[in-house]
Amino acid sequence: MASCDTTREEYERASKMLDMMGWLHRGWSAIQPPPPLKRSDVILMGILRNSCLYGGPPVTVSTLARTLHQSAPGISQKVHFLEQQGYIRRVIDKKDRRVFFLELTGEGCVAAENARRQFLGRIEEALDAMGSQGAEQLLARLADFGNALQSHNKENEGDSPKGAMKIAEDCPVF
Repeated sequence: MASCDTTREEYERASKMLDMMGWLHRGWSAIQPPPPLKRSDVILMGILRNSCLYGGPPVTVSTLARTLHQSAPGISQKVHFLEQQGYIRRVIDKKDRRVFFLELTGEGCVAAENARRQFLGRIEEALDAMGSQGAEQLLARLADFGNALQSHNKENEGDSPKGAMKIAEDCPVF
């Protein structure tokens, strides 16, 4: 009987990399914002925060849907929940009253910033545990890997479905 796991042997390093990424994902998943917020709520609030802080264009539900690769109805549900919690408000466009923009309230800014600090603090703790040199080496190797992967993806754009490996440049990074 043929082995079903021949690809693991063929692609040992890549398989090991995916295993490590899964392990890291479990680590990220353990970092949760305080209830009633979910991580997806905090990411959405982060986009609004970054748009405000860095002078980005006004954010609409459709902008959030495109950025987060989710449906507009799904984003509308999140927005409604965050409005009820007092974290987001809708601002009607003065030029077109059918359009509204989203922005954080003062309470939303505090909640987004607290979640951001908690998340980044946990990452800093993990990097500190590696020591200064180990952390710098990890960051350098991750940058090298990201550059190599993006370079390879650009060379092979015609080999994959349109946009399959595209990394959204406007996606928020805490």
